[in-house]
Amino acid sequence: MFSFEKCSHPGCNTFRCGEISTCYHHSTADDKKIILDTLLKDLTTKDTVRNFNLIEGEIENQKATGAIKGSNFAFSTFRNCNFVGTKIINTFFDFCLFENCNFNDSIIRYSVFAGARFINSSFKNTTCIHTNFMGIDSYQTDFSHSDLYFSNFSMSKLLGTQFVDCNLKRANFRACILKDVSFKYSNPEEAFFKEGEKFTI
Repeated sequence: MFSFEKCSHPGCNTFRCGEISTCYHHSTADDKKIILDTLLKDLTTKDTVRNFNLIEGEIENQKATGAIKGSNFAFSTFRNCNFVGTKIINTFFDFCLFENCNFNDSIIRYSVFAGARFINSSFKNTTCIHTNFMGIDSYQTDFSHSDLYFSNFSMSKLLGTQFVDCNLKRANFRACILKDVSFKYSNPEEAFFKEGEKFTI
């Protein structure tokens, strides 16, 4: 698991970035470059990125080729990033922005995307179980053909978001705003919706 040591900047309660004594926000420009260069190198050359801590980072046009485990990317921005075929285990992406990102064919378990925003992104053919999507804003994002067993989408805004041919057993959609959402060929009767909820098959 990533380090819980706090940033050395006075009054900051954010976690530090690895060996650097400050969080990403309070790091110098040179240290920020080292942090991002290290992450991007690890994402493309190592089998597993483990225990990495990057809060409020900005990552664009990058591809991950291995696994990401026990890491923290809260409040970060990802644009045009490719996570196809990756394994993401016990990792935090809460309150992140994902724009034009691709998670197709990935395996995601016990991870947190709570409060994140997804724009034109894709999770098709993923195994995404016991994962927290609570309170997300999802615009034109596709979860089709995925196993979403026991994942939590409660209190989310799901607009133009597809759940076609998904396993929704014990998935939680309570108190969601649903517009132009399709559950065609899925099993919404085994998911949790607020009482009287109407959804499009």
